[in-house]
Amino acid sequence: MSWNIRGLNGPNKVITVKRIGKQQNVTIVCILETKVKPTKIVAIQNKLGRRWSWFCNYEYSSRGRIWWAVSDTRRKSSSHLTVVYGLNTIEARTNLRRNLGNHSVATPWVLLEIVILSCLLRTG
Repeated sequence: MSWNIRGLNGPNKVITVKRIGKQQNVTIVCILETKVKPTKIVAIQNKLGRRWSWFCNYEYSSRGRIWWAVSDTRRKSSSHLTVVYGLNTIEARTNLRRNLGNHSVATPWVLLEIVILSCLLRTG
């Protein structure tokens, strides 16, 4: 499951993420634009459920733009997860995909590429 939630501080958003994850039996989740301050990380992650093992990108963004988690860490198999958020031009994404294609991994690899498109509306 992936969601550009635009702020995870609101209790209703936490409840919704938790409910959808449970209903859909989600085992991997990626939440974008969390806008959660570092002092509130643990509290919000605990509200989402203690079955998740969380990872965040606070070392690159002070408000943790990307959170991802897995719910079953007991599995004996492993996999790679790559989350790409940004680079919204065709040229930049083509180069990124080409570079990613040069890597090989021996385990399953999940590539989650988030595309943010802006729409221009004409009025008048």
